This record gives sequence, C-alpha cells and structure tokens, in this order.
Amino acid sequence: MHPVKKIQFEIATIHDMAYNPHVDKYLKVLEDLIKDGYILVFYMDGEVSTTIRDLKHFSNFKKSFNL
Repeated sequence: MHPVKKIQFEIATIHDMAYNPHVDKYLKVLEDLIKDGYILVFYMDGEVSTTIRDLKHFSNFKKSFNL
C-alpha cells in the first residue's frame, strides 16, 4: 500500500496571494501537485476548510477566490 501524499496549507495563504504578482506560479505548483497525485488540505483557524483531490475541484476553488 502506498502512503497518502497529502500537503497541508492555511487558507490564509490563498487570501494573501490573491494580489501577489506570483499568484499564477503558485497556483501552477498546486495544480502540478494534484496532477502528481497529492491531496491538498486547506485549514482555517486550525480546522479543515476543504480537501482538494482533483483538478475540477481545484478549478472551482480558484473561482471562489476570483483567481
């Protein structure tokens, strides 16, 4: 059995990156991680806010932040 490839982030990171000129590069890295089989887990105030396992969910996630 293969270990689960999971990476945790604070959702505040997305808020902080919204107007950063490097946001597209950052989002591309996250997209590449998903393509490589990683699960992205976003936390807010110490609680799981969302878990992203596929590109469709990631696309919707980006839209919710107007990215």
